[in-house]
Amino acid sequence: MNTNKIALSLLCLFAIAGCSTVKLPDISSNSVEGIESYVKDWPLLTEKIEHLSYSELHQKCGSQKPKGAEQAKIFGCSEINLVNKTCTIFLPNNYESWALAHEKEHCKGGDHDNIIQDYYNKWIIYNNQKKTN
Repeated sequence: MNTNKIALSLLCLFAIAGCSTVKLPDISSNSVEGIESYVKDWPLLTEKIEHLSYSELHQKCGSQKPKGAEQAKIFGCSEINLVNKTCTIFLPNNYESWALAHEKEHCKGGDHDNIIQDYYNKWIIYNNQKKTN
């Protein structure tokens, strides 16, 4: 398998998850809780929301909690696929409105812990390699 196919496979398998955890938002601020920065030149993604039972949500999102929040309760997560330009938000049936707002910001390039920035950088490198081959 050539390196481009390997890179594409890794990009397709790599799911970015920004997890909403137990920390509640500061409603006096215009910013969304937990979003520290935004990725420059982030593409427009098609959003989709899926509702899961709490055990399904834990299975889907549990391993992708933000640094320092490994023991926190999961309120939702986002799976971003830059190749397909999609962002799937996973929430429990009885989700909190701030959790939806947080996950929607991930779909817009909102980041914490540089998780989304790192994925975006890998995607840019992949696209540049693809253009030169």
